[in-house]
Amino acid sequence: MPKGVLATLAAERVVGSARRRPHVVRCAETVAQERARDARGAVLRRRQAVDALGIRANSLLDRRSFVARRARAQVVQQGRSLVRKDVDAQMAAEVAARLARHGGTAFLQRCDLVVDHGVQAAAERRASRGVAPGPQRGSGMLERGRRGRGRLLAGETHGAEHSKRSVANRVAILPVLVVSTLGDHMTVSLAARAALVACSFGITATALADIAPDFVDKLAAESRPLEDRVRDGARRPYQVMQALGVNAGQTLLDVGAGGGWFTRVLSAATGPNGKVIAQFGPRALQRENGQAQKDLAASLGNTEAYFGNVSELPANSVDAAITALNMHHMNAERAGPYLKEILAVLKPGGRAAIIDHVGVPTANNGQLHRMLPSDVKTWIQQAGFEIVAESDILRTTADDHTLSVEDPRLGRDIDQFMFIVRKPQR
Repeated sequence: MPKGVLATLAAERVVGSARRRPHVVRCAETVAQERARDARGAVLRRRQAVDALGIRANSLLDRRSFVARRARAQVVQQGRSLVRKDVDAQMAAEVAARLARHGGTAFLQRCDLVVDHGVQAAAERRASRGVAPGPQRGSGMLERGRRGRGRLLAGETHGAEHSKRSVANRVAILPVLVVSTLGDHMTVSLAARAALVACSFGITATALADIAPDFVDKLAAESRPLEDRVRDGARRPYQVMQALGVNAGQTLLDVGAGGGWFTRVLSAATGPNGKVIAQFGPRALQRENGQAQKDLAASLGNTEAYFGNVSELPANSVDAAITALNMHHMNAERAGPYLKEILAVLKPGGRAAIIDHVGVPTANNGQLHRMLPSDVKTWIQQAGFEIVAESDILRTTADDHTLSVEDPRLGRDIDQFMFIVRKPQR
């Protein structure tokens, strides 16, 4: 074949290939665009799936959070109901004990009068009729008087035996003497018994404090912070106030008040006619000039937010004081002046409650925010206090003394000791 023809054919092939190349390029571009579109669709679908999973997870979290909040509210409500029932039983026992205490002596005297009157009536009747001595109508009154006096004395003996058992078992069944007046005749019956859970160190009915009547309602009020109410089970506010001997209308001191848990309890215990001094100290003014503490005091109505030192308070001006979870910051050198300042501000005979976390000798109690009760007892005696009681009402076996009190595994259920101390009357 001539070279010219071959050259022509080659040229035509090159031209044909060049003509087909744009089509191939367009096909390749189309395929690439389709693949990119598919990839974008896959990414979008994956994002949608992730969003759906996120929405579902949030929904589950919200649902679980709602269930948890509802369960927590139910637990708080049940706890509040149990506390109310417990306190109602104690208050019923207190009323019954007061009735027996105030009515018992008068009734014994009345029994004696009934016996004397019965003897006299019987003698006069026999004398007026010239009848020889014998059982007449007056002897019935005499017998009733003897039976009433005997039943009363039997009730007192029964109550004393139960009081002894209450010290050991923390449960006392108090015999209640129901005194009723029918005309001129007074009768007595051992008709009711109030069951009460007594304080662990054996406070009897005669030692119950006369706290404000609405104390329990204020503890259960919605206006009180929920976290405070949740801690009532471990901190036992009613029993602590009874042990401290708080009465309505007293002046009370919360030393190192901190977040104000005991400040609110003391405020409810002393009532509107009393006063609470919540001692926060000068350092509390460093944060917003102590506004949070001032707001707390204002909300309670009978409380003063005090930012000075205890030593600056007037001497012999406070009926009772409490220092909770402060002693573990002390050592022997600091504890002496600290306790003496509290001693000075108390009235003669005034009481104080000293509470802190229990430590053990083998642990680093300083880092764990704990304290050896034996050390505190020594410091109390050296400061000049009289120890009234070493109470175990705040003790618990659920605590691990090798852990910090802030460890979440403990759930704030910490073993605590409490000393009730008194300033000497001298």
